[in-house]
Amino acid sequence: MKIRHTAGRHHLHHCIIALTAFLFTVLLMTAAKPFSVQAAALPARRIILVGDSRTEGMYQYVGSKSGVIWSYKSSMGLTWMKSTGIPKIESKIRQNTAVVILMGVNDVLDLWQADNYASYLNSKAKTWKAKGAETYYVSLTPVDDTKDKYEKNKDLIAWNTRIKKKLSSNVTYIDIFKKMKTGLVTTSDGLHYQKESSLKFFNLVYDAVKTSKYDASADETAEEFYKLVYNYSDYLKYNSDIRTKYRQDKAGAFKHFLTKGMAAGRQASSSFDPVSYRLEYKHLRKKYGDDWKQYYLHYIRSGHAAGFHGTGCEVLKHYDVVYNGVSYSRVYNYNDYIRLHPTLFTKYGYDEAAVLKHFVTVGIPRGYQGSSKFKYTAYKKYNPDLAAKFGTDRKQYYLHYINTGWKEKRRAV
Repeated sequence: MKIRHTAGRHHLHHCIIALTAFLFTVLLMTAAKPFSVQAAALPARRIILVGDSRTEGMYQYVGSKSGVIWSYKSSMGLTWMKSTGIPKIESKIRQNTAVVILMGVNDVLDLWQADNYASYLNSKAKTWKAKGAETYYVSLTPVDDTKDKYEKNKDLIAWNTRIKKKLSSNVTYIDIFKKMKTGLVTTSDGLHYQKESSLKFFNLVYDAVKTSKYDASADETAEEFYKLVYNYSDYLKYNSDIRTKYRQDKAGAFKHFLTKGMAAGRQASSSFDPVSYRLEYKHLRKKYGDDWKQYYLHYIRSGHAAGFHGTGCEVLKHYDVVYNGVSYSRVYNYNDYIRLHPTLFTKYGYDEAAVLKHFVTVGIPRGYQGSSKFKYTAYKKYNPDLAAKFGTDRKQYYLHYINTGWKEKRRAV
């Protein structure tokens, strides 16, 4: 059954707006969890609310000054949410955005629709997660059974129970049914909240989503902030010296991680290895270089939410291969080069530009092997026509293979 509106009630809502400033101030002074207009204007956090007439009720009392992005329409359900409600705000979703869904009451009498809501939101949440956003679904909140002839609290509870089970781990379920105090909400028709309940509803939702666990404003000296990259037991497991020194000192181990461990790129969690993170993501290497702490912070603040891999990479990916406009990809592989010449890693580490420069300016003139797919001595041996042509000019063998040899499928190893 769809939500019902009358012209009189609609007019009344607009009349109340004139008194909003005064009533809103008084109410905030007495609310258990007061809403602060200034607090909502968090530049690092974007909050989007998508809902029906109850969300519209929030907007009437909170307004645009809340800093929230709104998408709502009375009497709407899943069809509207998919065709209009979500598309309206999708372009505004970016890193550190909370997308909050407050819908379902208009479809509650068709319990099976909860499955369709969950399926759609699970799909969207996966996409939004890749952007660094978080998705929330707010439980349906109480009605006044004595006034609402259609929607009943038993139906709302059944819906909440079902959809909670169907939502994926990418959607955070916010249960505020009991917090709205069944039977004590202020409503004129049993379904639509008046100002006190609308503001309480908003405050409960806002408090639940205003801060992301990836938010850079979190306390960077607290162990809780580093839970995605630090675990006491793991820190001891991966670092024998830490295990010896801090076996009975959890506080000391965390202090070491905070002040020295991150700076040295030490692994402190089975789910995050800073070396693996650096190896896999070139744009982070280019941005952070040897500033190891930044890799941890990136994963905490956005990488984990965006689906970046915290572990599993053992070789440098997408390494530099172009030097002075020439691509050496046919004869050079960073991982092969340092494996075949380990002293280079000791000297240059993960400085891929320096390793490539060494290969071109030192390695090639000396005939060093830079890839498992090309070996200078083999190329010269198996291609006597080239030996007759280039003699001892080693560089020409490399360039020949780069330009034409690989196309001619000449033997190079």
